[in-house]
Amino acid sequence: MNQIDLYNKIADIALNAKRPIKISELANILGVEKNGRNIHNYIRGAYGHFKRNNDQITAGKISGVFTDENGNYVY
Repeated sequence: MNQIDLYNKIADIALNAKRPIKISELANILGVEKNGRNIHNYIRGAYGHFKRNNDQITAGKISGVFTDENGNYVY
């Protein structure tokens, strides 16, 4: 899976979310390891990708749906 595919998958998950999603759940869905900051970097990368491409709705949804294990939003 290349980087753009990963960002699009994160966007699809965010746009279809009915509740906040923990980063551990996101890592399981994407099939990536949740080690260190990598999942945070994927979320930030996806946010930046859609923001640069003037898709503010998707960028906003990405920034407001993913939480850490304590319920704090990660972006």
